[in-house]
Amino acid sequence: MNTTDLIRRHARPAFLAYLALVVYGSLVPFELREHTLNQAIEQFRHIAYLKLGVASRADWVANIVLYVPLSFLGSASILSARRPGAAQGLGLALVLALCAAVAVGVEFTQIFFAPRTVSLNDLIAESLGALVGVLLWVFGRRRVAWLLEGFLRGGRQSVAAMIAAYGVLYIALSLFPFDFLISAEELAWKFESGHQGWLIAGNCGDGLRCGARLAGDALAIAPLGLLLALFTPGIRLRQVFLAGLTLGIGLEALQLLLASGTTQGLSAILRG
Repeated sequence: MNTTDLIRRHARPAFLAYLALVVYGSLVPFELREHTLNQAIEQFRHIAYLKLGVASRADWVANIVLYVPLSFLGSASILSARRPGAAQGLGLALVLALCAAVAVGVEFTQIFFAPRTVSLNDLIAESLGALVGVLLWVFGRRRVAWLLEGFLRGGRQSVAAMIAAYGVLYIALSLFPFDFLISAEELAWKFESGHQGWLIAGNCGDGLRCGARLAGDALAIAPLGLLLALFTPGIRLRQVFLAGLTLGIGLEALQLLLASGTTQGLSAILRG
């Protein structure tokens, strides 16, 4: 069985399991509200678009991220990995429609559960996530297949696949919860908050807490350095250090654009 067949074989149960996870996560802690069906329908007809502040932006981005795997797995469940054609286009439209139906159904059901907030913002975010997942399938399915094939084959190709997978995961977790600042006022607030420093940020905390945070930065990137050494046995330590330093500088710069981010020069050095 080739890799694309393997993906399709396991995509359907993975899609159903992830769909159950999306519904479950959207309704916890299952605190019922007193609403009749007619009241819920009337409230949903007047669903509002909310002006989100910095504190709510992370939740909005989380809704985008939540629906990316859903639409990707849905695409993998019903489509082949061949070049897209007319049938593929119809299949992708079906996946988008299915994800939109799930989003609407979940948002409507949330009316009956506290403390959930129902808004157009969530529907827009979930629709964007579904679109991103479909685009990831269209343009990235072969790369995902390459990663899985690398894991299955072992050897150097397996190490290369692990580097790619761990690198993506590491960058994503470094930018979590994706609460990006989007206005000059928010950026001004960030620069006045003390969340940045050329060496140590003002909010790093006491010596023990700050040291633990910095040590975490170094330990989290260590597996990536190990994988690089395994994949390229002749690589010099200076090259590994410069690679980590470059990645650290880029991530620390991006932290300036996150409401919850902390930018520290020492953190970039320790990543190296």
